[in-house]
Amino acid sequence: MKYVMVTQLANHWDNVSATSYPKSMIRKLDYIMDNVETIFIKLDIATGRIKKAWKGYIYNVKRSPNKILFRVNLDTQIPLSQVRKYSRLKGGWYIYDIKAKSST
Repeated sequence: MKYVMVTQLANHWDNVSATSYPKSMIRKLDYIMDNVETIFIKLDIATGRIKKAWKGYIYNVKRSPNKILFRVNLDTQIPLSQVRKYSRLKGGWYIYDIKAKSST
């Protein structure tokens, strides 16, 4: 399983260690868990195009009534050519390769 997290917020993802998403922006809430490989995408505020992208993971996931709170670990910035396939995504938390979901 892999997450793709997309935002236009100015301080995400390279300047934040903890954040949250409203549950309304998350697809498939049942698959939210710690230590899942994640691609973090920052969109340009003016154009909506991909500005930067990183590979990493999320951890310390906590649920509140309206949000999912979590911490962010960025391992490395990745070339934009590797994330072009996500260029049509709007802000949100997307889940891919669900069949690979761990049973732990």
